[in-house]
Amino acid sequence: MTYPNGGEVWQRGLKYFIRWNDNIAENVIIDLYKGGAFLKSLATNANTGAYYWQAGLTLDPASDYRINVRSATNAAV
Repeated sequence: MTYPNGGEVWQRGLKYFIRWNDNIAENVIIDLYKGGAFLKSLATNANTGAYYWQAGLTLDPASDYRINVRSATNAAV
């Protein structure tokens, strides 16, 4: 992950780029976690190193969210 990489403060309802560097040839899945628990997938076929996401109005204000980027076809990556 290149952005967010920790400490960012995002506002609900606004759009932000999620950016990553990878050497994964296939598409990736972007997951959102809160308090270490899976909350939802934000994207299931991202493949450009960036994803434009709107922080939903239904998200609870908190500082324990985490974003994970993983391979869409290889669970080990």
